[in-house]
Amino acid sequence: SKSVTQVITVNASPKVSFLTMPGICLEATARQITQTSFDNRVPGSFTYTGSGVSTTGLFNPVSAGVGVFPILYKYTSDKACVDTATKNMTVWPTPVAVWNVIGNTCEKNTILFTDSSLAKYSNITERIWNYDDGTASLTKTSDSSYTRIFANAKTYTISLQVKTDSGCISTLNTQPIKVNHLPKPAFSLPSICLPDGRGQFLNQSTIGDGSELLFSYLWAFNDPNDASSSTLKEPTHRYTALGPYPVKLQITSKDGCIDSLVQSLTTVYPQPKASFSTMPQVICINDTIQFNDLGNGMSSNAQRWVWDLANGNSSTLQNPLKKFVDSGSFTVGYHFFNAQGCVSDTVSKQITVYPYPKLVIGPTIKILEGGETIIKPKLAYGTGLTYQWLPSLYLSSDTAATPKTTPLDDITYTLVLTGTPGCSVSDTIFIQVLKSPEVPNAFSPNGDGINDTWRIKYLESYPGAEIEVFNRYGQKVFHSIGYDTDWDGNYNGKGLPVGTYYYVINPKNGRQIVKGSVTLIK
Repeated sequence: SKSVTQVITVNASPKVSFLTMPGICLEATARQITQTSFDNRVPGSFTYTGSGVSTTGLFNPVSAGVGVFPILYKYTSDKACVDTATKNMTVWPTPVAVWNVIGNTCEKNTILFTDSSLAKYSNITERIWNYDDGTASLTKTSDSSYTRIFANAKTYTISLQVKTDSGCISTLNTQPIKVNHLPKPAFSLPSICLPDGRGQFLNQSTIGDGSELLFSYLWAFNDPNDASSSTLKEPTHRYTALGPYPVKLQITSKDGCIDSLVQSLTTVYPQPKASFSTMPQVICINDTIQFNDLGNGMSSNAQRWVWDLANGNSSTLQNPLKKFVDSGSFTVGYHFFNAQGCVSDTVSKQITVYPYPKLVIGPTIKILEGGETIIKPKLAYGTGLTYQWLPSLYLSSDTAATPKTTPLDDITYTLVLTGTPGCSVSDTIFIQVLKSPEVPNAFSPNGDGINDTWRIKYLESYPGAEIEVFNRYGQKVFHSIGYDTDWDGNYNGKGLPVGTYYYVINPKNGRQIVKGSVTLIK
């Protein structure tokens, strides 16, 4: 036998350990692997190999990408002894923040936000919203839609970032959202007068961006008697009854932003009622009549008066005067305006202006003393005439149309002649009382029209007087009771010869007999 002896050196093994590594988010920063260990009594060196890992164990998820990656940990002692261990590194995907707004974005109106973010892995636990309106960010846990109101119009930079229960954080989803101006409806209410009832509504609406020319209008007049609406800028509507009416104006801007305004229309006024009286009631030519306003303004006092006083005459006085210089029937019309500018109805009255009677009594009447005469006016014309003689002294009647008078002395009578319906005129006549009749001492019945008859003036005032005429032989050639017909120088139808004739006049009223002569000339 033969034996060989050698010394065998057995070196210590590194004996590595590699614990399970937690997953990492794709967007995370590079992470140093700390889950490995070795027997530190064995000197040596280590190295890492695998996707996304450096030799020193710095794992970069971006380099690796999303997935499960085996990582090899290798330790080599200074005696060249080697030990290894492998563990998987999981790279989780980055969640995606997805959001939007639905509908019009208008200031002071609710804006609907929707969240359709994707976790990619596990579940989203936080949703962090930033609204760029001076308020703090808002964290939500649900993906349900919600609304938010922005007080002012401008372009807001709004962002959303989501987090998963794995700790993965999305990038910010930032979008500019333009919040548009809301129109500012405004309009003035008209004053409306019935029965016309028409009123125009004046639009005064504005908007912050100055785009008023692009407005769309919708008016609701809320009139139970007329359900029509209007899309005009400044419409006119006709009401037929008193209000109030809640008038609504809705405006839509070019961006679809809508606002409205309701105002109560209380300025629908009833029609004023015109009425007037006249004083006096009976009008004669050249009389002045007073017109008195009795109108009811209903909602306010009268401010302007319009009178049609006939024949092209008018007045704007409240209580005008009018002098009528012609007789006849005249139509006077009247209406007025009250403080709201409402015009009343028009009332008319027939004004009858009566003419004065026509009166001419005549010249002076001469009457023999103790005689009587009838006062007969030369002209007395009119309707419904009444007579009044003043004074009533010596008259048979002071209300007769042609009274008899037996004056003892000179007297002046005044006749007041009154026609329908009370228009009066007057005239006077002088009655001269003579002591005896005027008897001509000659006349010439030759047919030349001058002194053709023997005219005894004033003898008619002795209606019962007897007149006798005799020739120089004592023969009676003329006889008359009363002197209604003058003697024409004839006897029995034949002309008497030229000569002197003798007369006897017996007044038969207690007066002395008058005697004398008259010469007949041819």
